[in-house]
Amino acid sequence: MALTKVTTGMIADGAVTLGKIATAAVDADKIATDAVTAAKIAAGAVGTDELASNAVTTVKITDANVTTAKIADANVTTAKIADVNVTTAKIADSNVTTAKIATDAVTADKIVAGAVGTSELASDAVTPVKLPATAIGYGFALHNGYITASIAANALTIAIKTLAGADPSSSDPVRVIFNDETQATGTPDVLSITAASSLVVSSGSTLGAPSATAFRIYVVQFNNGGTLRLGVVNCKTTSGGILGLDEGRLASSTAEGGAGAADSAHTFYTGTVVTSKPYRILGSLTWNSGLAVAGTWDAAPTVVHQFGPGSKKPGDIAGIARGRKTDTQSQTPVAGTWYAVASLTATPTIASPANVVHLVGHLSIGVNSATVGLHVRAKRDSTVIGVGDAASSREPVMGGNAPGAADNMAGIPIDVVDATPGTGSPAYTLEVMEGSTAAFHINRSATDTDSSSFGRGQSTITATEIVA
Repeated sequence: MALTKVTTGMIADGAVTLGKIATAAVDADKIATDAVTAAKIAAGAVGTDELASNAVTTVKITDANVTTAKIADANVTTAKIADVNVTTAKIADSNVTTAKIATDAVTADKIVAGAVGTSELASDAVTPVKLPATAIGYGFALHNGYITASIAANALTIAIKTLAGADPSSSDPVRVIFNDETQATGTPDVLSITAASSLVVSSGSTLGAPSATAFRIYVVQFNNGGTLRLGVVNCKTTSGGILGLDEGRLASSTAEGGAGAADSAHTFYTGTVVTSKPYRILGSLTWNSGLAVAGTWDAAPTVVHQFGPGSKKPGDIAGIARGRKTDTQSQTPVAGTWYAVASLTATPTIASPANVVHLVGHLSIGVNSATVGLHVRAKRDSTVIGVGDAASSREPVMGGNAPGAADNMAGIPIDVVDATPGTGSPAYTLEVMEGSTAAFHINRSATDTDSSSFGRGQSTITATEIVA
């Protein structure tokens, strides 16, 4: 009988060798599900040419049988992988190496949602350009950036750099977040700095700071209708007045001009005029000893501070020291001589010499004559502060009062701003002077009768350091 077909039973085990099979004779229909195990495939034998597009489906692969040795380098391309068919169970642990993945082969649709966790991200892989504007919080004004200050030709240059120390670019931007110009909306606006950004304070521009005196300037960024403008402002006048910086309000600026004429405190200076626009505080620059000649920018700042949560603004309190005297003190004076009020001292620890100290208090005093006036002045260590101008032979004083009768105590108020407190822990004290030899008395009247109708007083001074 003639043989018409060869059945499975007629083929001895191991009889079908490679030489017996015609090229391309074994197609997908000839292979049973899970029949091609790792042991059946020679190492590196399955290359790109052997795989039809989308031919390797999930059911064709025995779990954990696609190992590194079975895949030729760079042969698993996007076209060879059916969407969502490479499941975790099909891949042996640690077998997909960098060499096995073709460039750009892992596209977004190949990654299961939520599969990229912290452990999948390389260090520093999430760069600023990868973050959308919606991912930025309001706390820090600059994201991926900081301010720098440099000196050249007696001019000051303030610049913004990336955290890598380079100029911002489209691939490494610095972002700034503002309140919206339309204040009723409250919507934050995020702008990107993608090129070099700087402001020059020209030689001769003092910004209102005197020579050889500690001062601080604040660096701000305006949102001028979508255009970013760097600006500076000195918030302290020579008399100690302080301009508050409120990022919730709109502000305007004056052009620096480039000719050394930006000379006012409490004035924002920018390269181009800005009118009623939102701004952010980027940082501050402090010269603890000032400049030898105001407007000659020949010394770098002592302190460069990057602004962020917790940074103090102009007008904030940096510290408070208080002195209180409850005992009495009597003095028979020499006319025109100053006498210290004993045991009444306020000694703050100064945070910055660019700040100011506001000294307030109250001196209770009596005198033996109804016609004698008393005068008071304040001192910082040995330096007299807060007195009027000299006028011929008249003594400069802070203020004074006259009790009017020996039974009375007068109250003399103390109020002075020390715009140059220096460093360390200065001692603030009070002194008293009268124009006669009648005895004066601190915290009591001259009569001081031992009766419930007579009082004993207190005297106080409080030194509040205020950020400027």
